[in-house]
Amino acid sequence: MVVIACITATIWQDWSEEPFYITSDSNSILMTEVDFPGIAICDINRISKNKALQLAKNLSTFSMNESLETLMHYITSLGNLHDFGISRSEKFELIQELFERYDGGTHWDDVLRRMSNLVVPCEELLKDCTWDSVEHNCSDLFGIRMTESGFCCIFNYVPSTEETDVLGNESRNLLKEPLKFPGTGLERGLAITININRSDYFYTTLATRGSLLKLFLSQDFPDFSSGSMKQIIVQEKQKVFVDITANALITDTDIRWMSVKKRDCKYRDEDTSQVGTYSSSNCFVDCRTQVMKVLCECIPFLQPFEHTDGTSNNRVCNLIDLICLNKHRSKLQRYYPTYGRAEDQDALLLDIDDSLDCSECYPNCEEVSYGINARFFYFDGDEIRQYANSSRVYVFSSNVYANLSRKMVKVTWAQGLCTLGGIISLILGVSAINIVELLVVLTKLMISK
Repeated sequence: MVVIACITATIWQDWSEEPFYITSDSNSILMTEVDFPGIAICDINRISKNKALQLAKNLSTFSMNESLETLMHYITSLGNLHDFGISRSEKFELIQELFERYDGGTHWDDVLRRMSNLVVPCEELLKDCTWDSVEHNCSDLFGIRMTESGFCCIFNYVPSTEETDVLGNESRNLLKEPLKFPGTGLERGLAITININRSDYFYTTLATRGSLLKLFLSQDFPDFSSGSMKQIIVQEKQKVFVDITANALITDTDIRWMSVKKRDCKYRDEDTSQVGTYSSSNCFVDCRTQVMKVLCECIPFLQPFEHTDGTSNNRVCNLIDLICLNKHRSKLQRYYPTYGRAEDQDALLLDIDDSLDCSECYPNCEEVSYGINARFFYFDGDEIRQYANSSRVYVFSSNVYANLSRKMVKVTWAQGLCTLGGIISLILGVSAINIVELLVVLTKLMISK
């Protein structure tokens, strides 16, 4: 019996340490059954020169001693709220006071309106939009929404976050369910022309002209740092073909009944986030928000969080807070991995100190991830005249099927019972029938007495 117990304990420990495995599934999923990714077009020019000039003229009535050129320079400080950079930090208090005198903006929704009024509208940025071979008004497909890098024109984005209430009609086209791939091929996807207005460039986040094309899960907040979003730079006078592959992960029903810690993953309906449903990406965003509240006692305007819950410490960051945000900028862009942690404790402590420790953010039990194959070409011939100072982007899939993987438990309870029975039979040379027969014989002996 001791031998049986030792063998059983060894096998059970092995199952417990790695209770499941992931394998490729021979079955396939049609791409038409897979969610089309959320698409964000983000102008590298984060502040329109025309809109900054109009704001400077309005500010001049509140600051008669400052020249228009100086006021324009003050407005560039607002661009720092996107990337936490610092310029002329000694005047942050003066500039912040000036903006507050102008529009009274101290709350999150005031700051949101102020910042949204400075970006290039989607109506100016996009034209000639086509979805599934049908031409649409770009305003019917795209709406201005928040991402980790600021306001962008977004297509196929499901969560209804708070900026939709503040921006009103500018943030339209909300979806209850994500759109799926309409088919296979270049014509069965999304095509957009992006305008590049050189003369309107004022504050850029990259040393180039063009836009950022972001692809992400349509139920997740578009966040590059969390790792779930793909991003490419679309430069001026380029046509870009983005061919998408999809990789779907599903799990056996037996895994759901395990504890979260045991299975090392969470389902979307098991938890919530500031955006809506749970995902590891949304959880990382929430984690970063909470760390910002602790480190700088404020939250940047571009972070999704509950602004109207009555919590006094949910203060939106202003220009004065940039000094603190800049100090922790590298930390706020790195997530400490919960799994596969280093054995070197000294290196481990350094890693934790310089990154976000989001230990509650488990991977997704079921998800779709996207791979992209982007091809870039410059316009030639008649295209140069047709798309002067523009870019043309095609997002589609040439694949009929998506790759399918399945997470499975190593051993079900029935398999475990059979294995235990086999061990006992091997060592003792008995089976369940032998035990029954033995009980029958013992019963007969007792009766015969």
